[in-house]
Amino acid sequence: MFFKKNRIILIIFFVTLVLRLVFLSPWLEDWDSVQFSLALHEFDILKHQPHPPGYPLYILLGKFLHYFIKSDVKALTFLSALCGSISIFITYLFTKRMFNKKVALFSATILSVLPVHWVLSEIAISNIPGLFFLTLLVYVSYRDLTGNNDKTLLGFISGITLGVRATDAPIVIGILLFSALKKRHIKYFIYLSIGLLFGISIWLIPLIQKTGFDNFRNANSEISRYVIWHDMLSGKPFSFYLYMKTRVFTFIKLMNIGYTLPLVLLFIVSLIKIIRKKVFKNTSYQIFFIYFISYTIPLIFFYNQELAQYTLPIAPIIVIVVSLWIASFRKLWITNTIMTCLTLYLFITGLSLVHYQSTSTPPTIEPINYIKEKLKAEETILITTYTFRQFQYYLPQFKNYYGVSNAPQEITNNYVVIDYEGLKQQIPSLASNYTLIDQAQFGPSKNPFVRLNKTNIFILKRK
Repeated sequence: MFFKKNRIILIIFFVTLVLRLVFLSPWLEDWDSVQFSLALHEFDILKHQPHPPGYPLYILLGKFLHYFIKSDVKALTFLSALCGSISIFITYLFTKRMFNKKVALFSATILSVLPVHWVLSEIAISNIPGLFFLTLLVYVSYRDLTGNNDKTLLGFISGITLGVRATDAPIVIGILLFSALKKRHIKYFIYLSIGLLFGISIWLIPLIQKTGFDNFRNANSEISRYVIWHDMLSGKPFSFYLYMKTRVFTFIKLMNIGYTLPLVLLFIVSLIKIIRKKVFKNTSYQIFFIYFISYTIPLIFFYNQELAQYTLPIAPIIVIVVSLWIASFRKLWITNTIMTCLTLYLFITGLSLVHYQSTSTPPTIEPINYIKEKLKAEETILITTYTFRQFQYYLPQFKNYYGVSNAPQEITNNYVVIDYEGLKQQIPSLASNYTLIDQAQFGPSKNPFVRLNKTNIFILKRK
């Protein structure tokens, strides 16, 4: 009966999964991807494998798949593809309950070809698994608020969601507070809290036991200071006007990359229409509003804005709001025309991106092949910064030091490879004893989702 009722969305699910499996990236292009892969073999947040707060449940899921797949990159990319496809299915389920089948199908279809969702479903990164749990959270929350007794389950899902991606905490907190205030009953709050504490305990207690409380606290304090200085202040004298101007325009740029300008404009039009209808007494719209505001405010004001991937959590809200507008036309031909044109446009855009991503060598990987062909490990050392993790993972036979502070005081190797020209002057032994004999630039990449658009390599030889 379930399969018969959901035949169309099951077809979308399987087609989506196949499309994602076809275009899985063969590389650990992103710095975080390497750290996640290293964590599959040695989980240690003190070594940033992965970086704090640790992503313990994401790594656990990766370890489970790695047991069968036996490949770091394939295990993590398959996890992204699978979670991405399931998140579309769950989005359909709760949208159907909230509105109707047509809006649900439109939402699932748009989400399946949405560039930010499709691209991130192909790489070894935690964003898409995090989105899977967020969609599950919305589904359980709506069930709980509309008659089902799911308060303990809601708390539990919230707790484990934080163990996948802690940066999704604003959404989790927003949904929990909304649910508690909506019910306004002490018994409800107690059961919700029990579920939440249980969900958090599953991953937090083992994490602290493994790391040690002081080490865990210090590691998270260090990463918090880095986020405040790097992501928010950017190491510059603080000006509120320039800060807000930069972050708002950066947010718009990221939305254009992840969602395309046509969809963003349709979202704005759709949102205005919803606001004018004054439907915010409806529980469905209230959940959407809390979810959207809970994440967009931290993203615009505080969160890292380097990459379009950080806009992913709001993807379900974007596509559902747009789908509501598309489905609202009385004339079927208008609805079908808009939906067909939008889907085709997003599909062509997304297909181009994932094909390029899966077939082209990223700028963070090209230097590895370059050095591997030109130099021998026994007579070369690497002193690297932004490519440190990739060299560490793909060229473990080479001695690799991270930055100036970790470089040897005395360097006697025949060759030294650096990825930042300024390192030569910052390290006395290099400045006096080595000369530049070769340099190469890799990129720029045509993939707007990559962390590093281009990289450089400088080869030094002892005089």
